[in-house]
Formats: sequence, structure tokens, C-alpha cells
Amino acid sequence: MSEIQRSFSSDHEVDILDAGCGQGWRLDLGGVPHRITGIDSDADAVRLRQEKRGDLTESLVGDLITVDLPISHYDVVHSSFVLEHIAGADQVLDRFFRWLRPGGLLLLAIPDRDSAFGFLSRVTPFWLHVLYRRHIFRQPNAGNPGYAPYPTFYDRVISVQGMREYCSAGGHSVVKERCPDQRQTFPSPWADL
Repeated sequence: MSEIQRSFSSDHEVDILDAGCGQGWRLDLGGVPHRITGIDSDADAVRLRQEKRGDLTESLVGDLITVDLPISHYDVVHSSFVLEHIAGADQVLDRFFRWLRPGGLLLLAIPDRDSAFGFLSRVTPFWLHVLYRRHIFRQPNAGNPGYAPYPTFYDRVISVQGMREYCSAGGHSVVKERCPDQRQTFPSPWADL
């Protein structure tokens, strides 16, 4: 059962903001009635999401730092492997909490900047990230408009410790935290969508 299924009754239409929606969606809503508003700064990714999945009720092209969205509007804000690509990620987190209704749910998936993966992403040039996806993962469109990878910034908040400190300072509760097993392949940033 997903966090959304546990948090909302089946008679409530859940209003979800998929922030940095890209082409994919990894959440199982399991029959929960919902509306999904997707926003991404990559217009091609939003277009491909609509063409491939057609699951967005509303789609927006915009920057999460500057976009004007309604305050206290969304039941859920979901952002998966997006914040590491934003300089000023803490400002975006502040906005996520403003956009959430009281008692809303923020679902984040972030790579830990302090992990081996995060370190390598920060110290290697972007062109190497593109080559890696194209040749190792055989993703011929990697780096083209609408397709990952995207340049990374890895602000300090994009870490387990940074996120804990951010939540503590802002009076936010961490309901669940999960770190991937370091022995497993870390597929999410590299997966084809």
C-alpha cells in the first residue's frame, strides 16, 4: 500500500502536484481518485509525458523557483529526482510546503549528495553523464530535449543530513525515510522512462 493510499480515503479526490514531472510516474495510486498537475521546466519532457502516459489532468511548463501556484492547494506534492538539479533547492522546498494543504503529504525521492553516487555526480562533467547514459545504458536520446540527464547542483539540503536539518528547522515531520541498500543497483536516475 502506498503512502497516498494510507493517507487518503477512497472517497476523496486527491489533488497531486508532480513537481518536475518529466516523462514518468513511479507512484501506485491503487484506485485512489486523483487529479495530477504536472510541472517541468523542460517543455519537451512534458509533451512526451502527455504523449506516452496521458496521465496529467493539467500540464504546466515552468521553473519551480518562479512559478506561481495556488497556496494550500495540493493534498500531495511529489518530486522524484528533481531537487538535485536545482540551485536553490531549499527555496523550492519552501514553496512545496506553501503549496500543500494543511496535513498534506510531501513525497520526495532524492539522491544523497554525500553518497558515492552523489559525489561522482558532483565531480564529473555533464558530458560524461550523457555519454554514460548513451553508451552504458544504451539510451540514444540521452541529453536531447525531453530526455535526462540534466545538469546537477546538489545543494547541501540534498542529503539525508541536510533534509533532516531542513525539516527540523522548519517544524516539519519526517513520516518515513528510506535509503537504498548500497549493495543494490541504484536505477532511478538512470532508468528509461
